[in-house]
Amino acid sequence: VAKVQPYSHLSSSEAVALRREIANMEVLGRYNHPHLVRFRQSFQDGMHLFIIMEHCEQGDLAQLIASQRQTGVQFSERVVQ
Repeated sequence: VAKVQPYSHLSSSEAVALRREIANMEVLGRYNHPHLVRFRQSFQDGMHLFIIMEHCEQGDLAQLIASQRQTGVQFSERVVQ
């Protein structure tokens, strides 16, 4: 899965913070843990940052939260742990 982040509008301090986050993703990508999405690689084309990650069959956390919000059902304690 590829996530695209435009970055040409970022200030220099925001660009530094973004590079730091990419470095953190690279470190976390070395771990094989069931609750972490595997980071594969990242690259830039001058105006965008592309982040390549493992595919999550059940969607991402934002999708899951939105789905739960629509149904009005809270997450069970087992799911939250």
